[in-house]
Amino acid sequence: ELSANSLTKFQTIVEATSPYLLTPANVGNKIVFNDLNEVILQLPGGLGYGFNCDAMNELSGQISISAVAGATLFNSSSHTKSASAAFAAIAISSFDTDRYNLIGETDV
Repeated sequence: ELSANSLTKFQTIVEATSPYLLTPANVGNKIVFNDLNEVILQLPGGLGYGFNCDAMNELSGQISISAVAGATLFNSSSHTKSASAAFAAIAISSFDTDRYNLIGETDV
């Protein structure tokens, strides 16, 4: 049985402020914002194949994903933001070098 304490052994929680630039050290992390306004999560190239992380805003501000420095962001609905609702969760995962998929509660 998993408890809240055992979950921290598997995923690091990063309290973030906007703009937040992802780094290879963020692989597997949960990036958490606490802002009523839109925040920016910068997605650079060079994070490595297999990079993945989750992100959410505890308040109602959207998380806008900004692909920079050679990164390309994909989403089946061409969305680049989280839904604008408290605790809307998204995930970013690489499927090829510098190519990332945005999944979860997304919006335009």
